[in-house]
Amino acid sequence: MILILTGIFHVQAQKPEYRLNDTLYVWEMHGVTMIDDPQSPGQVKNRYYYGSPARVVDINPGTRPVSMEVNEGYELPGHWVRVIINRDTGFVFDGFLGAFPPFDLRSDAQGIELVQKNYSGSAHVSKAVRSSTPQEGLADGESQEMHFDNGIQWDLKKVKPCLVEKYTIPTNRYAEAYQFMMAVYSNYFDQDANFMAEPEFLRQNGNKTEFILRGNGGNQQIAVYKSGNAYLINAFTCTDE
Repeated sequence: MILILTGIFHVQAQKPEYRLNDTLYVWEMHGVTMIDDPQSPGQVKNRYYYGSPARVVDINPGTRPVSMEVNEGYELPGHWVRVIINRDTGFVFDGFLGAFPPFDLRSDAQGIELVQKNYSGSAHVSKAVRSSTPQEGLADGESQEMHFDNGIQWDLKKVKPCLVEKYTIPTNRYAEAYQFMMAVYSNYFDQDANFMAEPEFLRQNGNKTEFILRGNGGNQQIAVYKSGNAYLINAFTCTDE
C-alpha cells in the first residue's frame, strides 16, 4: 500500500526476514544512530558507520514500525530493531541494515565493477561492457549476465538506443534492495570523485519506486520493485540514436 502524506511518499513496512542472533550490517552511507527507547527517538545513544556489524538481540522483531526520510521526498519503511553494535545495545532503524556483507570502502569502483570486486561470481564482464556506453560492447539485442555466489544476479542488454541493466536481489526486504541500489549507482566508493552523485527519488509508479541518477554523460533512470521472492533493480541508459 502506498500513502502520500505532506508531499512525502510512504510505503507500508514489511515483516522483516531477519531473526534473533542474525548478523546484519550497516549499509546506510551516512551511518545509523542507536537509541535506548523507540518511544523517545530523539535521545541518541551513539552513531555507527557503514559496514558496522549488528547482531540482532530482539525477541520480537517487526513489532515497532517506523519510516525515515532517506531521499528528498521519500521515506523508507522499516522497524526499530534491538541490536548489539560494538558492545553497545540499543535500537536502530532496520531500513539502514542489510544481510549482505557490505562493500569494501577502498573498492575504488562503481556499478557492476564494484559488485565484482566484493562478491565472487560465475562470469566475466568485458571492459567494453563495464563502460556501460550504449555505442560499445554490445550489439542490439545482445546481452551479458553474471551470477554471484550470494544469489545476486546481474544482466545487461542492448535494446537500441538503450542499455538495460538489471539486478535481481534475493530478498523480500525492500530496504535491502534500496540500500544496494544506492551503493551500486552512487559514486560513494570512487576514490577519484570530487562531488557526490547518488540516485534521487523521482516518483512512485504503481509498485515501482523510480529514481534518477544525473550525470554529465546523461541521466540514468532506475526502478526498484518486487517480483516473486526477489526485488529487481532496473536501470536504463539511453542515447538519441
